[in-house]
Amino acid sequence: MIPRLITQICSHVLVPKRTRNPVWANAASGIDVHDDCKLKFLELKAKRTFRFIANAASGIAVHDDCKLKFLELKAKRTFRFIANAASGIAVHDDCKLKFLELKAKRTFRFIANAASGIAVHDDCKLKFLELKAKRTFRFIVFKIEEKQVIVEKLGEPAESYEDFAASLPEDECRYAVYDYDFVTLENCQKSRIFFIAWCPDTAKVRSKMIYASSKDRFKRELDGIQVELQATDPTEMGLDVFSSRAN
Repeated sequence: MIPRLITQICSHVLVPKRTRNPVWANAASGIDVHDDCKLKFLELKAKRTFRFIANAASGIAVHDDCKLKFLELKAKRTFRFIANAASGIAVHDDCKLKFLELKAKRTFRFIANAASGIAVHDDCKLKFLELKAKRTFRFIVFKIEEKQVIVEKLGEPAESYEDFAASLPEDECRYAVYDYDFVTLENCQKSRIFFIAWCPDTAKVRSKMIYASSKDRFKRELDGIQVELQATDPTEMGLDVFSSRAN
């Protein structure tokens, strides 16, 4: 009887009879939350007067056994995981534990996302930020090795486009970024950061598939890419192509 009464109280907006406003307005959703909801929750929390309080808006109540079982898992490690029946997907607690180890103790350099199968070494992002902010490098060549993207070569600022082109193997896929300088028609010196997905026709099919499927995931790690090129031979990434795409 009491839980049903609480449900009814929380599911209606009451007209206040007192001078103070008994509701808190949620400006984002336009829904008012009556202060009796909070009071009844405090009673449940402090005195355990009720077993649960239903949310009439969604029609779904959260049983306190959910919280109790979670506390058992957290404190006593009685369970390995608790599945979310709504989604059908359980998150193994080892995921959180390993992340906490990485965060607190730096036991690991990275944790791979099994969905894509490819991890990105944080040195890739660090070197890219140096190129972007300090212009420490003219170009960076990346390769996928042992299921992670790593830095293969760093081009010094004095190195030329020819040096960059020579750094890309003839029969293997690579990713690269290139800091391209140019002069506008108004005689202004500018630069553009190019991302190049190098995928020569002579590369192995499996390698092409891996680089193609991992490209977008890797690009998201490099905040500041301005132009993207996909090249299968040197003519598709020549200086004339850079010039036409830079403007």
